[in-house]
Amino acid sequence: MSEEVKKSRSFMDKLKDQYRMVVLDEETLSEVRSFNLSLLSVYITICSAFLLTAAIITSLIIFTPVKRWVPGYGNVNNSMEFLNLKNEVEDLEGIIETQNVYIDGLKEMVSGGEIPKNIHPDTLDMTGTQTAISEGRDGAGGSTMTNLSSNILSHVYFNAPLKGAISSGYLSVPDHIGVDIIAPEGSPITSILDGIVVSSDWNIETGHSITVQHADNIISVYKHNDRLLKETGDRIKQGESIAIIGNTGRLTSGPHLHFELWYNGNSVDPSNFIDFSK
Repeated sequence: MSEEVKKSRSFMDKLKDQYRMVVLDEETLSEVRSFNLSLLSVYITICSAFLLTAAIITSLIIFTPVKRWVPGYGNVNNSMEFLNLKNEVEDLEGIIETQNVYIDGLKEMVSGGEIPKNIHPDTLDMTGTQTAISEGRDGAGGSTMTNLSSNILSHVYFNAPLKGAISSGYLSVPDHIGVDIIAPEGSPITSILDGIVVSSDWNIETGHSITVQHADNIISVYKHNDRLLKETGDRIKQGESIAIIGNTGRLTSGPHLHFELWYNGNSVDPSNFIDFSK
């Protein structure tokens, strides 16, 4: 009869059966501690521990940076490695763009160039201009092309890079293909036109120097600066500060700006087109 009662007990009843777990001393076999438990309490404890562990792991993934290390879950845009690679790619793209502009400018210089886009056609004597171009291409001499350059540049509005006295003019001594402008220390030097910085570095002769490629084959050069405010590849606007006047380099005798203006691969006298007076 008792066996039939045992067989008829449900699984839940069996889970509730109490058991005693005893901890004995190995040497004396004396009881150290005992626990009363059931299979149900064991299952509840294991499930609770599992759920608590799952909740902690989920919270770490959702609310902490740990999720970055979870495959397929982390946001790649926040990865330092990704950001570093992205910055390197952007820098390379800027260098390539700058080099393309510089190469295009050199190609235009070699081919003789075109009339700048920012010149008003009605201000030019087109007949005289066409004649000068034809004579220049036929080898009439450098003076013809120089006159043409002067005629074109005289109709371009240049911002003065610096206001001050000219201490040394264009070709005042052999190979001095620019003008030296004196101004107080700390004076900002600004760009004569919109453009892209194609060189921003230091060398032993001219110190901190910066070169800007402008539209229409115009290049401006600024030498002996105390420090440079722009880097190679930067796009700048007309009148934007690009350097601070200084006295760096071996070929200098005091704080000043050595400024050069180039058009179609030839240096020109900047004082013919820019007013440096205060």
